[in-house]
Amino acid sequence: MANHVTSSIEIYDGNDEVREWFASLSKRLLVSEDESEGRFNGYWRSVEHMFDTWEHNENDPEYIGWYHDNIGPKWCNVFDADEDRLMFESAWDYPDKLFLRIAKEAYEIDPEVILSATYEDEMPNFFGSCVYADGDLYDEEYIGEDSYEHYDIKFWWDEDEDGEEPEDFEPDYEKMNEIQMNDISDMVESLKEMREEVYGNE
Repeated sequence: MANHVTSSIEIYDGNDEVREWFASLSKRLLVSEDESEGRFNGYWRSVEHMFDTWEHNENDPEYIGWYHDNIGPKWCNVFDADEDRLMFESAWDYPDKLFLRIAKEAYEIDPEVILSATYEDEMPNFFGSCVYADGDLYDEEYIGEDSYEHYDIKFWWDEDEDGEEPEDFEPDYEKMNEIQMNDISDMVESLKEMREEVYGNE
């Protein structure tokens, strides 16, 4: 069974128009309580309904191929959303191509828009964060389990290596979230410094 990866994307900085557009994406995917009855994904439409320009057919034998080409993972579902953030669950990796499409669409509305994203594997075997600008991926920080010791984070206890598990052991999810937020802040600061160097005198 594929490991599930949880991810989210939101507007980090942008004008009112792009924020309204972003909010419309969740409204577009939301279905009514009556429509949701018997649906696999409850109150949410499939992600391929996010943009009108996407052509798709669930009965097409190349349907999984369409997901690889346009979303990234072989499947991806919305599990929560509001006007500020879209949250997904997908197979093995985060929906990088979907996030890039969102970033490109947002850039057409607000060329100065900055989007941020986070993701984590269910174990987690890895986690990371991204910043999108100018309609593209500006930067990404990926942290795999081989680096957890460096960051002084621990998500599971191995009694063979670590001895008896203490009663107060808690996986370091809060520290993971703090690392993601700090990485995003650093990437955005770098982006703004670059923009100032390139465009500051215009």
